[in-house]
Amino acid sequence: MGTNHSKKNQITEHTVEIRGLKKKFKAVHLSDIHIGRFRSNAEYLQEIIDKTNALNPDIIFFTGDYLDATITLKDKHFAPLSKLKAPLYFVEGNHDVVVNAPVVLKKAKKYGAKVLANEMIEWNGIQVIGLNHMVKDENTHSRHTTSTKSTIKQVLDELAPIKTKPSILLHHSPDGIKYANKHAVDLYLAGHTHGGQMWPVTKISDYFFPYNIGLSHYKSTSIFVSQGIGTAGPPMRLGTNAEIVVIHLVPLL
Repeated sequence: MGTNHSKKNQITEHTVEIRGLKKKFKAVHLSDIHIGRFRSNAEYLQEIIDKTNALNPDIIFFTGDYLDATITLKDKHFAPLSKLKAPLYFVEGNHDVVVNAPVVLKKAKKYGAKVLANEMIEWNGIQVIGLNHMVKDENTHSRHTTSTKSTIKQVLDELAPIKTKPSILLHHSPDGIKYANKHAVDLYLAGHTHGGQMWPVTKISDYFFPYNIGLSHYKSTSIFVSQGIGTAGPPMRLGTNAEIVVIHLVPLL
């Protein structure tokens, strides 16, 4: 049963209202694919690509941990990305940092991903902000490897998104919501937690991550935390599901 929950990618759908949005968009949120010792065959990634394309999204967001910390980097692990039919915006996760984040991002870019490394771009009037894996502020310690001594607070202050424009933030971990809200971010997309992956760790994860799974809200900012597609370690889940997420972005009326 646990193996089945980890292998069958369920499609979940949510609607998020975005202030200032001029029209509706269909986004797909992918996270935590974890290509590695337990998932290195071409069919694994191709199934994700095929299911994503079948959803016919306008845009695709990926929020880190493309690779697992156990893998040796090869082009074959990235080449299927070139078959995605919608633009893919891509940020790193802690496992990517352990493997070799600069090379991960370079290869993702080689095969068509639009890599955001502490950067902000505009897509159809939406500010898309992508952050490297980092802690939220100078008072926070991370148990996971980070690629920078910068913080979410610092980088958002430097990027200074325009508060009157719609904005979506991509960051691997969901713990920077306070600073996202300070900058009037409309939607924060994250992964990392896997929803706890296995009961009873699901309950422990709820303690460490106030925003651990699914769609929540902090003041005027929506946050969605994906359960992810892959797993940390063997492909086992209990109480969570591997998921590909559809998010309908609609104007706030």
